[in-house]
Amino acid sequence: MTGSEEAGDDVRNGDELESLIAHIETRLDSRFEFPDSKVDGGAATLGLLRIMLIHAHAIVAISNTPFAEAATANVRVMFEAWVEISTILEPGLEESNARRSVVFGLLEFRDHGDATGRLDEADFAKLDEVLRPYRTKYPELVADVEVQRTKKDPRSSQYWTGTSRSVLLAKMEQRGLASKLRSVYKMLSWDAHHVIAVALRSKIHANDDGSLETRFGILQPAGEYAEVNRFLAVQTLVKSWFAIATYLGVDPG
Repeated sequence: MTGSEEAGDDVRNGDELESLIAHIETRLDSRFEFPDSKVDGGAATLGLLRIMLIHAHAIVAISNTPFAEAATANVRVMFEAWVEISTILEPGLEESNARRSVVFGLLEFRDHGDATGRLDEADFAKLDEVLRPYRTKYPELVADVEVQRTKKDPRSSQYWTGTSRSVLLAKMEQRGLASKLRSVYKMLSWDAHHVIAVALRSKIHANDDGSLETRFGILQPAGEYAEVNRFLAVQTLVKSWFAIATYLGVDPG
């Protein structure tokens, strides 16, 4: 797949999803090298790309079922991962952004495991082991992230960037990476919201006797949902893979 094939807003591009998944997975499973100076950026973004591929498989799995609409949540995750990758790869800040993202994520995961009880002592020991090099080599970074994650800090404690996702989308638009991103994200957010999803499909029906009742229907046929979901999955995967490959200096294939 070449860079010229990335463009285009034809929903039929979603037909390429299975072959695109296979192509990227083959490249990731093959041996390729990149400079040591880009190791943090490579690790962070390639990890996010792996997550995107998992959700792309889920979208494929239910594309030809009556439940294709359910994959909207998977598309939203892929969209958010693409935003993360694009933000990490902001020119000139790639490695520092990657380190901050990783440290923030590790601390979040540690707290999640503590709150849910899903991690045991061995798991916490492994997390501490992964964090140790960052604490040793970048103590100021780790300390600053720990402060950011407190409620007293004015920065957002929900994102490693310290800003809202809307701000990140605006910056991506300013960098010319895409347009109308905030509108797309709002659409995905509302469609994936369980309460709103039900409300949008409801209507008030008046019976002949004057009584009223709530009825539920569909907004789109399953096939149309599948087309849109597959299209967005292809777009986010292509843009993410090309951005990562370009930064690392590897052949995207």
